[in-house]
Amino acid sequence: MPARFCHKRNEGVCYIMQDRKRIWKRITGKCMICMMAGILVQTSVFAEVLGTATEQWSTDMGGGAVYNHTVFYSDSVGNQTENYVVYTPNSEVVPIVVNGESVYGTRTISSAAEYMEQNNLRPLIGINGDYFSTKTGIPMGYTIIDGEIYSKESGTQDAIGFRSDGTAFIDKLGIDASVENESGVKIPIQYINKWPQDGFSWVYMLTDDYGDTTKTNFNALYVICSAISGDLSVNSEMTLGVDEVFIYDGEIAIPDGKYVLIMDPDGEPECFNMLASLAPGNTLTFRNSTYGTTRDWSEAEYGLSTIGGRLIENGTVGSGFEAGASPRTAVGVREDGSVVFYTLDGRQSGYSYGARIETIANRMKELGCVDAINLDGGGSTAIGAVFPGTNSFVVTNKPSDGVQRRCANYIFLRDMRPQTGIPWYVEWREYENRNYLAGTSLQLEATSVYDTGNYKMDSLTGVTYSADNEGGATTEVDENGYISFKGTGTTYINVTGESYSKTFDFAVYETPDEIRVYNEATGEEINEITVDEGGMYNIDLEASAYVNGIRLESYPSLFRWETDGSGIAEVDEDGVVSVHDNGSGGGVLSVTVGGCTKAIP
Repeated sequence: MPARFCHKRNEGVCYIMQDRKRIWKRITGKCMICMMAGILVQTSVFAEVLGTATEQWSTDMGGGAVYNHTVFYSDSVGNQTENYVVYTPNSEVVPIVVNGESVYGTRTISSAAEYMEQNNLRPLIGINGDYFSTKTGIPMGYTIIDGEIYSKESGTQDAIGFRSDGTAFIDKLGIDASVENESGVKIPIQYINKWPQDGFSWVYMLTDDYGDTTKTNFNALYVICSAISGDLSVNSEMTLGVDEVFIYDGEIAIPDGKYVLIMDPDGEPECFNMLASLAPGNTLTFRNSTYGTTRDWSEAEYGLSTIGGRLIENGTVGSGFEAGASPRTAVGVREDGSVVFYTLDGRQSGYSYGARIETIANRMKELGCVDAINLDGGGSTAIGAVFPGTNSFVVTNKPSDGVQRRCANYIFLRDMRPQTGIPWYVEWREYENRNYLAGTSLQLEATSVYDTGNYKMDSLTGVTYSADNEGGATTEVDENGYISFKGTGTTYINVTGESYSKTFDFAVYETPDEIRVYNEATGEEINEITVDEGGMYNIDLEASAYVNGIRLESYPSLFRWETDGSGIAEVDEDGVVSVHDNGSGGGVLSVTVGGCTKAIP
């Protein structure tokens, strides 16, 4: 089963999570988790940037990702609730940037996950990404998807890039882009897949990733082109063939696979004159190159920049951050190359206050990040996951708007693990009473099984069962998990597979120290039976065995019922007693199991 640290402390009392479900059970006595961690149960010793940790749990999501949840408390702001994922780069689960069907427009994190599923991109974990225009939903920074420029801003911004092997880097990102005609006249492309606006002097390039139409509401020059060779890969060159050149007042459709150059006719004259001189059949050379960075952004399969700024650079926390506490989202890279996808909720009294950007920068450093950037926060802050043993994406934080905000884009961990048929996450029928009378049996029952790719299996296969006995127990288990309890002692049933193991412990008793008898119809405990003279009485009895006041799981057939032969009553093997009208008198009914007898007058 995936490793799990599911533990919290409230008011000095320790609790532990039952399996994956958020059902907390109070720990009595010494808390071994706290003792192993060197924590005194009655004393809070976690001095954190956000306060004192009062609740913590984590889940191994598989694919190198571990989900963490922590609640802090501080005297100044009260509770702070964070959710974050630590990801170790690998090829089974890789980071990607998800916009949805188009650059233009917004979507919630749940709808982004649904989009992924519809396009065979299994989501594992997601957080919200770049700041965006609330009017258009267009991100305010650069976006790289599948190694190509998905949206281009002007100037440089702090950005994170993800390589195809899952490794990440943070650095400045600026992209210069231009088109050159056959005569050698070159003009800049200021924006790619940004909303063209009236009165702007610059040239825009739109692709069918932008949306179905240009969304323009002014008189504009349009040049529609087709790619002859190349694409929009970072630091590359592409040859375009001119299909159409015209001026039109309003929006036009963006043909599939085409590139549309747009500008205001009253914009930069040199740019307008070059574009207006083009005719169908002409060619253009599109070039782009990165600047202001020390990294090779052509290695980035996915990436996005942010106007939120750098939190940490080469291990040093930044300065000059804006004031004010809000929900926050950030992403950082540790020295060992692992990546932290971080969220902190806020603006919710009693649940989570929120934090200043400077505080988040220090928290990211506390989590081991040597580089980190600040992403869109406030009501946009969201994190969701598909937990082991489930196939549904769920939002795991509490967005401050009370509902999921529709945002521009998201960073997801894409689950590329194959279906393996090797058990990894198993849920079992609950066995709350682990105390059994010898002679009973139990069929272990797996209620839900997922393999190492987190695909649901029809049944539990590929495991072996074994029994380890202590004391005088001689319990046996067969290859299908059918247990036959024998002897007196402790039995450990081991379930072992290639990527799964679990041990069930049972207490087994041949002889109980007490038998209790109950009226089967009413549940009333029976210690004597009294019938008026001349009366007739029939009663169905059931017996239970106990050790130290704990009931043992047992079978009715293990109990032997008898009467003393006085003739006043008869009892059958099922404990059904018939008292006869034989005048006054008395007798004794007895029930025996494993050498222990209960006598009922």
